[in-house]
Amino acid sequence: MDSNKNVLFLTIVAALIFASCRSEHRVLYHQYRSMDIDGWETQNVMTFDIDSIPKDMQCRMAVGLRVTRDIQFQKIYLLVDQCWENPKMVKRDTVEVKLTDVMGNLEGDGIYIYTTEVEFDKNLSLKRGQTATVSVSHIMRRNLLFGVRDVGLKLVSD
Repeated sequence: MDSNKNVLFLTIVAALIFASCRSEHRVLYHQYRSMDIDGWETQNVMTFDIDSIPKDMQCRMAVGLRVTRDIQFQKIYLLVDQCWENPKMVKRDTVEVKLTDVMGNLEGDGIYIYTTEVEFDKNLSLKRGQTATVSVSHIMRRNLLFGVRDVGLKLVSD
């Protein structure tokens, strides 16, 4: 009898833990592309291909940067081009990624490499079957940026 109560109690606890850890949001796409060790040149466009969207949904898109202490800027400005198919939709965003505080201390998570993520398209209406190519480039005055290790893209359903 006591073992049945223990099993029931453990089952209920496990179910509650599972339910509390479960996120309402679902990551549909999350990918990072590594940068050339010599730096990120303006013409070096990072391209991400998003597979077919499983159903009609509202989504949010974010861009991420992984940087080292070699970064020379407090902020980096990115140009993000989205080209969706089925149905066709083209979007262009300029995204400001804040990398340091006013004292020059790197923000974001990390020890040697710091990761910063910025949501830029918070109300993206996507249709079932849509695919996309998303390209990210920097639009800084300096052609070559040192300290950027990776560029990433994340698509999350609401």
